[in-house]
Amino acid sequence: PDSMKIKVKDSLGLEYFSGSYAEFVTFGLFSKVTSSSTYTCRIEASWDDKGTLCCGKAVYELKLNVDFDPPGSFWISADTVEGGGFVVLSGKHIIDKDSIEVSSIPALGITPKFFTDGEYIRAILPIGVGNTKDDIIYQVKVTYDGIYTDFTIKSNKPKTATRDYNHSGLVNTSARTESNLAAFKKFITSPKYEETVYRSSTFVAPSSGSIRASFGDTINNTSSSKDKFTSAGMAFVYYLNSANGDKNDVEACLAGMVVAVGETKYGGNTVVVDHGLGLRSVYYCLGSVEVAVGTIVNPGDKIANGCAKKGYTDGETCYIEFWVGDTPVSYRSLESVGFGVNFGEEPKA
Repeated sequence: PDSMKIKVKDSLGLEYFSGSYAEFVTFGLFSKVTSSSTYTCRIEASWDDKGTLCCGKAVYELKLNVDFDPPGSFWISADTVEGGGFVVLSGKHIIDKDSIEVSSIPALGITPKFFTDGEYIRAILPIGVGNTKDDIIYQVKVTYDGIYTDFTIKSNKPKTATRDYNHSGLVNTSARTESNLAAFKKFITSPKYEETVYRSSTFVAPSSGSIRASFGDTINNTSSSKDKFTSAGMAFVYYLNSANGDKNDVEACLAGMVVAVGETKYGGNTVVVDHGLGLRSVYYCLGSVEVAVGTIVNPGDKIANGCAKKGYTDGETCYIEFWVGDTPVSYRSLESVGFGVNFGEEPKA
């Protein structure tokens, strides 16, 4: 047609637009829609070639069902983290989470796995794994549906120490082999990951026993120059209670579901608790285990009774580690805010 007049009314019958087709395009009518709705549209068209078949007028009345499909948006829980810790990457209005691409300079060394959390999707990004010396700046790019979002995350030098112990005749160093560690990782990662996010408002230390080593500490066995390794979690010392002979309880740090219970050559009696989003806590070198697969635990619930001399423990030390997939991460990312409480501030529309 040589000309078109367009009138649009909303679902209440109020005039939403009136003007020419050119004005309709310039106005970007439906780019301003913020919710799905129904509109009625009246188009008056005219053809002005008089004396020909291309002359006349027509009126079209249409019903328009407009679906609100906002672009995906992403944000992170923190822009600074201690090396070996993690941040949570959240997204909203994501239809196909498997099409999200995450890249970083320098590389993160892990492909994030996204989980659905209500109307959101979330993934844990371990930051600065293996960083023991310097502050590192990561430039992270998240790409979805042709649109990318950039984040800058700073990995601060972790708070680590070198700890010397004489483990002569106490620690079974032969259990700490690459093949045993590989079997241990398989035991941790084999069960199906929980889709439920078990929210905890507090982080509870697994025992009142003293900490023998923290995440990232270098452990030197002064009785053997060949026995040196890096702690991937907490090592708690458990001594017999002189009053009743009982050993200290090992308690759950965060809410979650027990997904694996068994014995490994590397860690002896081992319990794996899944907290959602791919985060798992692993308790090993345990004494008598007090939970079974499928048990829901809350912070402070009993996992086991002390430790046993299985795996490479000295019979007085139990261990707890947090893992994202097959990557150990620092528990210090959880101490102050818990898990599932602070996912960062959602960007405003």
